[in-house]
Amino acid sequence: MKRKDVFHVYWGTQGNGGLYLDEIYQVLKSVGISQDVFVSYYYPLAYGKKVFFKYTDLISGKKRNRLSPCIRYAELTWGLMVTLFYVLIYRPRVVNYSLITYGFFVEKLFFRMIRIVSKSTLVLTCHDVLPFQSEYSHGHSAITRMHKTLAIPDFLLVHNLNSQRDLSSYFGISELKILKHDFPVMDLSKIFDITRPCNKEFDYLFIGYLRKEKGLDVLLEAWKRFHIRYPDYTLCIAGNLPGYSHLRVDDYAGLNITFRLQYLSDMEYCKLIYTSKCVVLPYWRGTNSGVVSTIISLGTDVIASDIPMFKSNPMLDEESLFEAGNVNALADKLEEKRYCVSCQKKDIYKYRLSFNEQVLNVYHKLLGLSLIHI
Repeated sequence: MKRKDVFHVYWGTQGNGGLYLDEIYQVLKSVGISQDVFVSYYYPLAYGKKVFFKYTDLISGKKRNRLSPCIRYAELTWGLMVTLFYVLIYRPRVVNYSLITYGFFVEKLFFRMIRIVSKSTLVLTCHDVLPFQSEYSHGHSAITRMHKTLAIPDFLLVHNLNSQRDLSSYFGISELKILKHDFPVMDLSKIFDITRPCNKEFDYLFIGYLRKEKGLDVLLEAWKRFHIRYPDYTLCIAGNLPGYSHLRVDDYAGLNITFRLQYLSDMEYCKLIYTSKCVVLPYWRGTNSGVVSTIISLGTDVIASDIPMFKSNPMLDEESLFEAGNVNALADKLEEKRYCVSCQKKDIYKYRLSFNEQVLNVYHKLLGLSLIHI
C-alpha cells in the first residue's frame, strides 16, 4: 500500500475552520504531495475522512444536556482511534494535528501513540499558544498542561511571530522546533455567495464569542462618545455571551446598537460581516485569529487594536489600527472610518503567493526530514 506524505488531523473543521484546512490542502495538492484529512463530520467540503463529532458538533446550535460533554469526549476518542488506525495502515511521513485546546488526555495519548507506533514526524499546529483564560483562576493550570502537551511533538507550527515568541518565552521551546507560515486567506465562495449585490445593514460590527479578551467593554465606551457626535451611525454586537459576562443590554438603549446575543451559524456569521461596512476588533489579547482573513475576503473594512497579533498581520496597515484599550483612540478611529463602504484594497493575490511559498517551504522541510528518519 502506497505510503502517504501528509495526514492533517483537525476536529474543529466546521465552516470556516474547514476552509482554513482546505487552503493548505490545495497548496500541497498542486505540487503532488499525497494527503488525507481527518475532520469533523460537518467539514464543508466533499473530500476527507469525516470521523469527529457526528452527533455533538462543537459549534452547532443544538441544545445540549448534561451528557453532551461525555458523548463529545467519546466521539473525540473514537475519531482519534480511527485516525490512528489509518496512520498504521498508510504510514504517513508527516502527521499535522491542529491543537485547539491545551490538550485533552486522550489527545496526549494519541500523540504518544503516534510517536511509539509510527515513524511519522508529528507536528502540532498551535492556533492559540496561550489559553484564553490565562489571567483567570485556571490560567496557571492550563499553561502547565499546555507545557506538557507541547513537549511531545517533533515540531510546533504557528501562524505569526507573536505566537513564535510566546512559545519561546512562556514554554522555553527552542526556535529550531518552531515552524511558521502565515494564516491563509480563505475562499469563502465555497460556502457563501460573495457575488450577490450587498446592501450594507450596519455601519460597524462586533462579532464572535464575546469573551473578555475581545475588548467589547472598550468598544461600548468608545461608542458612547462616538454616538454623541454621530447619532445616525449603527453598531451591531453579535455572538454568544460567556457565562461570566455581566453585559446589560438595557444600559445601552438609545445608542443605535443592535444586540444579537446568540449562536451564529456560518452563513449568519458571513452574512453579518458581508452586510456591514466595518468590523471592529478591539481585542485586549490574542495569539492567532483567522477573523481578519474572513473579513477582508468578504470585502469589509477592519478596525483592530494594535496588539502584536494584528500589528504583525500583513493584511492590516497602520490606518486600521488603534492603541489597545484606549477608548478615545478607538472613538477617533470610528470617526475616521465612518465613510468606508468596502475594505481597503489589499493585495490579496500577492499575499496568497507568499502564503503558498511559505506552506511549501514548511512541508518540503518536514518531508525531507521525515525521509532522514526512515
